[in-house]
Amino acid sequence: MEATYQSNKRAVSVMVAYVILITMTLALTTIVYQWLRETATEKEVPDCPSGVNVIISNLSCSDSGNGQINLTLKNKGRFTVEDILVRVSNNPNSRFGVEKLTTRTKGIKIAPGGENSTEYTNLQKDVGYKKPVLIDIQPFYRKDSELILCNSYVIQKISCSAAAGVGGGP
Repeated sequence: MEATYQSNKRAVSVMVAYVILITMTLALTTIVYQWLRETATEKEVPDCPSGVNVIISNLSCSDSGNGQINLTLKNKGRFTVEDILVRVSNNPNSRFGVEKLTTRTKGIKIAPGGENSTEYTNLQKDVGYKKPVLIDIQPFYRKDSELILCNSYVIQKISCSAAAGVGGGP
């Protein structure tokens, strides 16, 4: 009779071990799931409203001296553009600008229907070359107190020459 009691006791302890193992696995799985849910959730990226629209109304450039671009932007949208991001590229196969020219454009506001002219006079120092072949403009929009970089942008091929004031207009 004692032999049966020992074998039953041993069977119960193995079952208790399995129950504890499964319980620990479920608890750990729940903890990891909650941690991943908090960590890996995508935050909503704010975007500009569809009424934000900036165009290049005049563009001229020169590769004489250190290179120069004269840029006039017009806000054709319904909202005030708080700032702009200007990029250029000297690669003729490029589909967008890669070097930023925004050091002189911080804080430019363009009201709906308004225009703004900006001059970049030292391209050689700012981007390392003086004859860009492409320019792109990307507006910023302010929503509440947050400045949002819009997904839409304007890209234009340009042709700079040795004479000032010559270039690719719209």
